[in-house]
Amino acid sequence: MARLLTPGAALALALLSVLNIGLAAAATSWQIGTDFRLPYAAAEIGWRYGWSHIYDLELQRTAILALGHSDVSLPYENAPPWAFLVAPLTSLPYTVAYVVCVALMLACLVAAALLAAPSDRMLRIIYVGAAFGSLEVALGPGFGQPAALVALAIVGCWRLLRADRPVLAGLVLAVISVKPNIALLVPLALLLAGHARAFIYWAAPSLVLAAISVVALQASGVQDYLALLAISPRYLVGEPSWTLVALLGAPAGLPLEALLVAGAAAAAWLYRHQGPEVPIAVGIVATLAVVPHLHAQDFVLLVVAIWVLHRAQLEQLDGRRLAAFWVALTVGLEWSPILIAAEATLLGVLLYPALVRRRSLQPS
Repeated sequence: MARLLTPGAALALALLSVLNIGLAAAATSWQIGTDFRLPYAAAEIGWRYGWSHIYDLELQRTAILALGHSDVSLPYENAPPWAFLVAPLTSLPYTVAYVVCVALMLACLVAAALLAAPSDRMLRIIYVGAAFGSLEVALGPGFGQPAALVALAIVGCWRLLRADRPVLAGLVLAVISVKPNIALLVPLALLLAGHARAFIYWAAPSLVLAAISVVALQASGVQDYLALLAISPRYLVGEPSWTLVALLGAPAGLPLEALLVAGAAAAAWLYRHQGPEVPIAVGIVATLAVVPHLHAQDFVLLVVAIWVLHRAQLEQLDGRRLAAFWVALTVGLEWSPILIAAEATLLGVLLYPALVRRRSLQPS
């Protein structure tokens, strides 16, 4: 990040991260009663009543409230693989399972930052600090959400693609199945960029997981899940409008979202000779810009986009611009027009050189 990557910047991010982690830890008594109860309860229902019942709202409510720690009951809406993964932890008391999950998600996020970072010590501090420097993002592991695992899968995929290991890259990317809605366009962006083998080896295990999920849910469970997804927006009351449709309404928002996705697709194709960094980044940006059901903690993936764009060493995206995007992310989680504008601007900055030259970018 050129001039911005200084000891002062590293120190500031380190202090901010320590503060945010401290605040997150102080809120543990509240966090323990939030998101992790949902997959834990769904897995308990699966063991006791059969996996076809995990989206039964009455069973969910009973199982969630039986765990204590909170009298609030929100439905489990994630895809089945997250509940499958949490299922072994149901052999532990809920509090112990929660601590194990938080430790694992913290390890995933730190590992993702260190895998993405160059070897320079100061840069490694800044990469980790970028992950924990936003309080909303830092709360993700404390909530027991799988976004950190998705982040690690994407970074692992990137490292393997850089090492010319597309088969392993695709298999690792399949881990996003634990929460596919926050990274679904990343594999498609890689396909557009010419990484067909990685796409195939992502698609194969993903389809297997989907088939296992359908078999486990059976027809009744699939119907329950689709019905839950249809009413899920009512549970998002109070969340900021992080998409153009939510902000402007469908008539104005849908065409703009389609334009944004088209811009991301164009960027993935135009940078196909420049490595996997830009396709991965625009896949993340496009997904988070159009997916309607998100939590603030899911935007840790925009930090991943910043990491890989920094590693791409693009002339038009130096450290100052990427730092400005990180600030916009942090502020935009509370005031969504800033976040949406930052996402659109990032795509514009990536597209501008290619549009001016009127040709595909070539390797440097």
